[in-house]
Formats: sequence, C-alpha cells, structure tokens
Amino acid sequence: MVESETPEQSRDETNARERAELNRCLILRRQPAAAGAVRRWWQRLALTPAEAEKIGLAVRPWSPGLRAVLRRSETPEAAAMTEGFRRLWYTQQKAAGDDADNLNIAAWACVAMLLAEVKGDAVGQSFAAEAGKEQGDTGEPVVSALRFQQLQESRSPEELVRRLRRVLAMLRGSSLSPVLLADDVLLWFAERAGQRWPDDPGKRLAFRWAEAYFGQVARYKSIDG
Repeated sequence: MVESETPEQSRDETNARERAELNRCLILRRQPAAAGAVRRWWQRLALTPAEAEKIGLAVRPWSPGLRAVLRRSETPEAAAMTEGFRRLWYTQQKAAGDDADNLNIAAWACVAMLLAEVKGDAVGQSFAAEAGKEQGDTGEPVVSALRFQQLQESRSPEELVRRLRRVLAMLRGSSLSPVLLADDVLLWFAERAGQRWPDDPGKRLAFRWAEAYFGQVARYKSIDG
C-alpha cells in the first residue's frame, strides 16, 4: 500500500521548491521576505475563494475588481494610482524595512501590471521557458523567435509592459512563477539604472531569457529545421 503524502511533507516540498526558485532570482534573492510577499499578493489578487481554500491560504482573496483595474492600466503611472498596486507597494516597503527608500516605484508598478496577467502559479517556471514550449505538434514555439527578440529589444517601461502582456496572452493561461516574473522586471530596471554583472555576464537578463526560451525550443526543433 502506498502511503499518501502528509500535509507536513507537502509543505516541506513546497518550501524546498520555493527556496530553489529564490536562488534563481538576482534581485529578490537579497530580500526573501519580498519574494514571499510577491507570491502572497498575487494569490490574493488572482485566486478565487475556492482556489485559495484549496492551497490553504490563510486570508481571503480580494475583490476581482482590483485585478481588473490593474489589467486596464495603460501606463505605470496609472497603475501606481490603483488600490491593487498600493497593496503590493505596502508589502514591499514593509519587507524592505530600512531600505524602503531604495525601492523603485516605477519598477514595482510594472510588476503589478504584469503579475495581474498571470493565470496560475507554477513555482520555478519562468515565462521565457513557457514561451519557448512547442505549440501543439507544429514544431514551432508558442511565441515566435521574432516576437521574443522584439521583447528583448524593449527600450521603455511602457514598451516592456506592452510586449510582455502580449506574450503572456499568447501563453493562454499557462501557469508560471509570479516571483520569477517579478524578478525579471526588477532586473530589467536595475540594468537600465547601470547595474552590471562583470563577474558573470550570463546573469544579464537577455542571456537568462534566451537560455530559458531556446532551451525549450531545442527539445523539439533541430538546428537544421
């Protein structure tokens, strides 16, 4: 007889996966409390009461209206005026403590706009890997290489959000990690503020996205195809 997994074992496994996910982050790794706050905020924003109960969420989800307003926001400035964003911003200020003055409000407004588009949570799953998966049996990725390249070439926050929203819409409800997506957006802003990785250029966002995307493509598409 196979013994069923206990709640304690299930929680230990989840904690282990979340720690592994955090180790893949470059920005949020410095603030584990901030990463946890991102996931809890997304859960309350996006889950239905039934979904929240299923995962044992201790607090009730918010009204769907908060998410809807964020999804309608066309600019980071507009998103920053929403109740949904303010609740995220408060959690990040609390997590940052004495470093709260260093938080980039524009970056976090973009995080809120994009996480409002995430349909389901899959710990450790990046959006870039999902974008590179095969579309049916076509031998082609869900998101074309051209569109993915255009995303990589985003030059403004508005452009980044617009293109990422399109990519997320193309994923058609695929689950991915809100934490990894938030870290990607924060890293995009950090690089534009002059932060670099001279010890390991592979940490740059463009390389990280390319590795996840083309790593998936390589599973079903030959270099000659």
